[in-house]
Amino acid sequence: AISLSAIVTRYPLGLLDSLNAMVYFDWQQKQSYNFVSWQRTYDHWQFHAMLFWNPRSNPVAGADRAGNSLYGGRGFVLMAVWNI
Repeated sequence: AISLSAIVTRYPLGLLDSLNAMVYFDWQQKQSYNFVSWQRTYDHWQFHAMLFWNPRSNPVAGADRAGNSLYGGRGFVLMAVWNI
């Protein structure tokens, strides 16, 4: 079993932008999992820039078919979403 505590916050930077952060702490492994994102919203578009830094062995996020940890280590994601 995994014992976690988490804090999630969202801060609007204006009408179009917001900043989000999530931190999980695994009490058994004494490790934190961190995620920060920025979002900009237009009429039909949303743009996201996301950063994460986590332990390489990441039982919280699971693993892919090859057994590699999803979102383990450090990384970033850029995403554009179009809503109808």
